Amino acid sequence: DTTYMAQWRRITYDMVFNAAGGTGGVTLQLAYGEPLNPPTVTRPGYVFAGWSPTVPQTVPEENMTFTALWSLALFTITFDANGGVGGTSELRAYNDDLSAPSVWREGHTFAGWSPAVPAKVPMANTVYTAQWTVNSYTITFNANGGSGGTTGTYTYGTPLQAPAVTRPG
Repeated sequence: DTTYMAQWRRITYDMVFNAAGGTGGVTLQLAYGEPLNPPTVTRPGYVFAGWSPTVPQTVPEENMTFTALWSLALFTITFDANGGVGGTSELRAYNDDLSAPSVWREGHTFAGWSPAVPAKVPMANTVYTAQWTVNSYTITFNANGGSGGTTGTYTYGTPLQAPAVTRPG
């Protein structure tokens, strides 16, 4: 009499995790029924949105490829007019073209943005603040034939006081 004992070897399958333009993708050789834990993947300017097809909890009885799904990362870009008019705030996709709006402020000259505005949307919520230089004006108080008239340079917003003028007769 002889007894023969069956010998079993677990079959392994390739589980491919394609990062689809990101980093962190791997190919794993795992045995059927083992827990299946996908890797962490990243892609600058994008938010990970899952795997296609959906990753099962355990290794299936076939080789499979899972592809990372991505959504563009959106950031709040604010142009603060800093006392002026024309500022904006909106959600923008990473790396989109970026240009600042026109802003205006009475009695001031626009002197740029702080920080400087890049050509593309950065990978962060960002506030750009308008910088202003106060205008100065030459003001003449004309005595119109009398005496006491003056001419001076005054900064916008400073109070003006007319000089005393006199004229005989």
